[in-house]
Amino acid sequence: MEVIDRASRGYIFNQRIFPELRRDVARVHEGLGPWLQAPLILPELSRAPGGAPHPLSLYSGRMQALVALSGRLGHSEVQRFAVDEVAKAQLEELGAPIDELIHLINIVEAGQRGGADGWGAVRSNLEAMASRPLTSSEGDRFAGLRRERWQLLAALTRHYDDCARGQHSPSQLEGIEALIVSLRGLAERLRACVSAPVEARAFALAVEREAEGAQVLARWLRCRERLPRAPEEPLSHLYTTLAPLIPPGSSPDHAATLLEGWSDLAAVSRQEMAICVIEDFAWAEAWAESVRGRKRLGLFGEDEVVETIERFLLPVWVAELRYSQQRGRLLGGGVEQRTLALLDACAGTAETVAIFDPVPEALRAALNHPMRVGAIDIALPETTAADARVVMQQALRCRPEFQNARFEVRGLALIPAVTVRLRARGGQRQVSTALQGRVRASKRARERVETARWLFARFAR
Repeated sequence: MEVIDRASRGYIFNQRIFPELRRDVARVHEGLGPWLQAPLILPELSRAPGGAPHPLSLYSGRMQALVALSGRLGHSEVQRFAVDEVAKAQLEELGAPIDELIHLINIVEAGQRGGADGWGAVRSNLEAMASRPLTSSEGDRFAGLRRERWQLLAALTRHYDDCARGQHSPSQLEGIEALIVSLRGLAERLRACVSAPVEARAFALAVEREAEGAQVLARWLRCRERLPRAPEEPLSHLYTTLAPLIPPGSSPDHAATLLEGWSDLAAVSRQEMAICVIEDFAWAEAWAESVRGRKRLGLFGEDEVVETIERFLLPVWVAELRYSQQRGRLLGGGVEQRTLALLDACAGTAETVAIFDPVPEALRAALNHPMRVGAIDIALPETTAADARVVMQQALRCRPEFQNARFEVRGLALIPAVTVRLRARGGQRQVSTALQGRVRASKRARERVETARWLFARFAR
């Protein structure tokens, strides 16, 4: 009787129970493909503002169905019909991806919540996935690489959790950088995996983005160490304080690049670092007098008085231009010319691009001989070298003689700039310029002087 009962249970399992369970498992996985190439976790400061939600967050409504399905797979009545090792292995193989999917949705929701509690939940779910025994069908190379990903992310989450709690150990940056190297190595091995090539390549894209997110965090931590007073506060406070200074809509990489430039200028302001700079302001008074309004014919206009002349150093992006100039006959060969172009780093608009031909000797000397600056205000840049390349390309398109020019952004330099305030009976006005009136200084430049004063006083001195 026991033999008949066992055979009947096996038949019912194979013909009815297992096919229904397999169908239900397939249904809950419908439409989940895009999540494979999306990064599972990113630190708060590595997330793009207004970015799209994680694909798995769109399926959080399935959590109840997933938990119910997982309960069915492990129910004693179902297990009683799995009468042999093959049937038990089939149930195990159906249950493993369901349990993993539950963990993954929990991770995405907790990671988006952030904070100490959120990262704690992320870590516990990752550690649970990393410690889960592999099923018989998961003993291939791809399964091992998946597990390695969960282990690396669990280790990385510990650092994210520490940052959220405001805990920064001396070895934190070194530990994050080591995990970045491991994640990039894992991405390479995933691309070379042949046991599940499509899924492995999608996983490789996700792992690369997870490494990039960790790299942004490492860059912030490195800048935090370079600003003398920043280590007195948690990284989360530093980020909250500096976020309003970053242009709206900036990508995480753009924000980190700006912060690196600001920390360099903070070192320049403390005279700890040399930079290409011109500090000659001898022309300021004469230029202010030249722009002052005067009466004409004793009847027209109004006499203006120079009220103040504020001197500061304007950061500019310097690019070397190479272009061809026609010489001699109409069909003769061109002669390559070289010159320099400067862009106001506080504005980043094509109108502020200045092209020099010939190049002033003072500018050429400053670029060849970096030096330490004196005690003078510096405007805070609002653009990066990548921004400068785009803007300069736009400006050159509007100049027929430079449309085929090749250029290379050499770096940041500081040039003398002034803001002159003029007063008359009709009111006040102010005008700004740089480098003896040869470079147009934007209105933002003066505002960024005040921003730099606050930033350097708050974190760098």
